[in-house]
Amino acid sequence: MPLRDFRGIIHCHSKYSHDSQGTYQEILAAAKAAKVDFICMTDHPPSGDKGLPLREGWRGLHDGVLFIQGAEYSDQILGLGLREPISGKDRRGTIQAIHEQGGVAIACHPELIDDWDAYADADGMELYNVHATLTRKLKDKGFLLQVAKVMKEDPEHSFQLLQELDPAILKRYDEICAKRVFAGIAGNDAHQNVKPFGLQVDPYPRAFKFVATHVLAEDLSEAAVLAALKAGRCYVQFAEEDAELLGRGTLEWIGTTVAPGSWLVEPQFTPSAGFGPLSARLLRDGQPSAPDGTRTTRIMGAGKLLEITEWQLKQPGVYRIEALRENGAPVLLTSSVRIR
Repeated sequence: MPLRDFRGIIHCHSKYSHDSQGTYQEILAAAKAAKVDFICMTDHPPSGDKGLPLREGWRGLHDGVLFIQGAEYSDQILGLGLREPISGKDRRGTIQAIHEQGGVAIACHPELIDDWDAYADADGMELYNVHATLTRKLKDKGFLLQVAKVMKEDPEHSFQLLQELDPAILKRYDEICAKRVFAGIAGNDAHQNVKPFGLQVDPYPRAFKFVATHVLAEDLSEAAVLAALKAGRCYVQFAEEDAELLGRGTLEWIGTTVAPGSWLVEPQFTPSAGFGPLSARLLRDGQPSAPDGTRTTRIMGAGKLLEITEWQLKQPGVYRIEALRENGAPVLLTSSVRIR
């Protein structure tokens, strides 16, 4: 069955978490506004009833949006696809309990992780987390002045102040990918709970539009989405309203192992609206790498005939693609493809 591209939000909190009051109706409306296909809910288990969000939270399709239940655990693990509360005596035990329910275990807040050996059985990690980036940016005393300015002049693009990467996290991701298949996702960490002076800074629609995780799955079902994540068939895209990826079907190589000499499509985007040009770069084993050959071909995408560039890869290794703006702001981060 051909794979389809679905846009999703992973790491989202609601009124069932101690630090959010968001409702499922608000989350659904935001998903529709941001053209989101699926939401992975990851509420903090309530201390008095750890299974409450899993019992009462939405599951399955609601007005065309797929809801997948999960939880965020204090040992920096997201469990996706859960039906019962779990308990593990340590990180390995938590991951094992998630897998016993057929779920997916994602290392979240990787900036807080010091013992990666404990995540040897995890299925993936956050390449980017909104809250972690905000915490890092707040160390700059001038950042709050930037926030105040953009909230006055262009609040809908305020999240773009957080559009930067942590090289240490990407380095860790590449190290793990050298050993095994490992999904790279965006942690939206959406709470809709930042409201200084009565002004909602992080409404769900704004948070969902800023960054999303795409999966290449057979259909829009919980089983298919989770299977895609386990296989590493996913990529992260920022600010799609400013730079839409053209010909999404050309990314079907993500999460696969291909033979030397294979051709991969270089990602292409619509012209960006005032945010500078984009450049895609190829990385092999975590280092910038030039393709072994290039060619131009034509495909149908976005309702028209597109002329695209393909890269030929002959050297064994683990490859992924980053697309960045001139100022270094990320637009696209793919999971890996292996050349064997």
